[in-house]
Amino acid sequence: MHQRWIGLLALLLIFAISACDGSPDQAGSGDETTSVTAESANTPMRRPVAVLIGAGDIAASSGDQAATAAIIDQYPEAVVFTTGDHAYPDGTAEEFAGYFDPSWGVLKDRTRPAVGNHDAHSEGAIPYFAYFGANAGTPGEGWYSYDLGTWHVIVLNSECGSSGLASCEDQLEWLNGDLADRAQACMLAYWHKPVFNAGKHDGESSFADEWAILDAAGVDVVLNGHDHNYQRYGLQDASGLPTPDGIRQFIVGTGGAKLYEQETDLDNLETFYEGHGVLKLDLFESSYSWDFIPIAGSFEDNGTESCEGI
Repeated sequence: MHQRWIGLLALLLIFAISACDGSPDQAGSGDETTSVTAESANTPMRRPVAVLIGAGDIAASSGDQAATAAIIDQYPEAVVFTTGDHAYPDGTAEEFAGYFDPSWGVLKDRTRPAVGNHDAHSEGAIPYFAYFGANAGTPGEGWYSYDLGTWHVIVLNSECGSSGLASCEDQLEWLNGDLADRAQACMLAYWHKPVFNAGKHDGESSFADEWAILDAAGVDVVLNGHDHNYQRYGLQDASGLPTPDGIRQFIVGTGGAKLYEQETDLDNLETFYEGHGVLKLDLFESSYSWDFIPIAGSFEDNGTESCEGI
């Protein structure tokens, strides 16, 4: 009798040890459920294929360029765009060294710039091309393109034909060639002077030909500077008429130079902000999102748009 109880107790002890260890099926099932639940709760948001961030109209003797550079420095993996006018008033080597380089200079290696009219105050924008080197394209031209993730990015020179700079006809010929048989679903372009502008300066109607070429090729976004404020427009064609397959224009002349007020209203203007800051674009395979980041205040402007034809 005593031996039978000892045997029974031994069997119970073996069963208890097995239950603690768990059979392979039981342990796997329980652990997997916990793991899936934890992963589901922490699933990361969809990641962009690339990030583009920047502004134009940047550095002056009393500008806010250090504050805008500090924002961009928080995104070390982003490519930096500029929409012209880097160093005021004349884009000289001394102004680049004294105003631009101490702030935005830390971003130089990842910056892809565009020529502005103040950069071209110096003959042929020579200090501009010398400062940025190969990142600015061929000296004297100022137009070039590059691929960013799955996006194709085009940089144009709104000062073409100015003293010492190549002709606008040469730029148009290059642009048509660059866009020929282009396969990317999403494309973006930037230059200095905007075709549409509700601020201090008139729109650059002479660039309507470039806009029409970009629109016909399916370009989705245009970035500009020149007016020292932030403006966002609805999708539009080369005449400024709303169209669902048009281009969305942003003016980002907010890099640090003295600001300009809104002076007129345009039917397709959606947002106007008089303040310094930068525009961040998250580029996805078939869409993009934008977020304007001010250096101060509570202004917000963000949204998402699919690429044309997607």
